[in-house]
Amino acid sequence: MRIERLDTRYAHGGGLCVVTALLAFFGVGHVFRPISEPGSSGLKAGIITVLVALVFGTVGATNRRSGTDAQFRTAVRVGAAFGAYGFGIAALISAAHALGVGAALDWSFTVAMGGLAGLAVGIPIGDGYANLQREKRVASRRKARLQQGSRRMEILYRVARHNIRTEANIILGYTDLIEATGEHGPANEYTDTLRVHASRLEAISTNVHRLRRIWETSDETVETSIRSLTDRALSASGLSDAERLTLSLDDDAIVASHPFAHWALEEAVDNGLTHTESDTAVTVRTENRDGYVRLIVEDEGAGVPLIEVESLGNETESQLTHGQGLGLQVIYWATAGAGASLSITNRESGGTRVAMEFPVVRSEQPGPDSGSTAAPTPAR
Repeated sequence: MRIERLDTRYAHGGGLCVVTALLAFFGVGHVFRPISEPGSSGLKAGIITVLVALVFGTVGATNRRSGTDAQFRTAVRVGAAFGAYGFGIAALISAAHALGVGAALDWSFTVAMGGLAGLAVGIPIGDGYANLQREKRVASRRKARLQQGSRRMEILYRVARHNIRTEANIILGYTDLIEATGEHGPANEYTDTLRVHASRLEAISTNVHRLRRIWETSDETVETSIRSLTDRALSASGLSDAERLTLSLDDDAIVASHPFAHWALEEAVDNGLTHTESDTAVTVRTENRDGYVRLIVEDEGAGVPLIEVESLGNETESQLTHGQGLGLQVIYWATAGAGASLSITNRESGGTRVAMEFPVVRSEQPGPDSGSTAAPTPAR
């Protein structure tokens, strides 16, 4: 294979070098023949020598840089085309000059110089063109691999999500059957533990789907009112009926947000209700801040572990910094676009404060019958 590769390159490179040598001899033939041509013989010989050196140098450099025979052949062919073009133009100029009446012209030098100049310029251009073609082929193969990988990940995603949800539902179903027997004792504790972990599996499946949808629409922006965003977050999930939840919405401005920003609010409220004691209050309120509306969720629980906050926005997970679930990741990515921002802090008095800030598009002034909830009122 190595010998065939060398033979192919020698055939193309050697042929080009032979043509170059013939053009050079043709251009300086008057030096070796007893003929008289106009112009400086020494200067013309020097120009021809420089052009020959350029051609040989570029051919050698191209041969060293070319990773494949096809790339080298392409460079040589493009260079030959440029050489033929220069040779033809010079030949036309010489023919036109010879047919007229005027000053003498060294037509052999002119034609040779045109051909050599075309080769000297064409070889680097051909090398660049061959490199461009190679990069296009590499990019095309890379794109095909990425598309294939994406299809495979799509299959894994669908199978994994479906199986996780199915297994979680089976566990929850059998847990209900165990509880229905009415027996008490250690089995009840085991049942509660199974229910907690099965519910977590189900939540992971849901949040995997949500993160996928959020990332697919990461560049999209919608305009919505704060009240509409809140209603979407709490009504569909049934959280609006929670007795421990209090709403205090002082502003109903139209804001720019990610299409699924309501999932961030839903997750923040659900975390506050689920991961705190049964008598802990959760508040959703708004603040106006220089063209932004801040939607704040506060609870009086134990707070968020620092490692959970540190894992937000990470493209990869490590053993040292990874979250135990995907709920906070949903909050982070659903507020990462459309000019919104997020802060999650532990309150000094205890509990967690999740603040989602959205840019105001325009303000909506509530009318007398709009049902403003400026004062804190229990959620319905």
